Amino acid sequence: MDYIFASILGHYPALLEKVASYDITCQWSIHLLERLAALPSHVRPIIPTGTLRYVIPKLHIHSHKLNCQLNYSLNLLPGAGRTDGEGIERFVASLNPSLTARKRMGPGASS
Repeated sequence: MDYIFASILGHYPALLEKVASYDITCQWSIHLLERLAALPSHVRPIIPTGTLRYVIPKLHIHSHKLNCQLNYSLNLLPGAGRTDGEGIERFVASLNPSLTARKRMGPGASS
């Protein structure tokens, strides 16, 4: 996840304010900057202080403790508007029927 995230950040200006929305960002964001600093130099992003915020998507935040809800809520993020952070979930959900069929066609499937 860290490598993918760093690779994506490399395509955006360092000073652009960014919001990372992830179901478990309350755990993933801990020591993230140190982990990113340990990545190979060709993918290591430059993240100026104050340009990266972390949030938990609205559907998932209700299963977190109150402390997470207060620190990672999109409702409390200035500029987030009515964003729910669940866009990717809607896309993946539409793939579920085809995933079952492809599972049976893969090299590990038994006849």
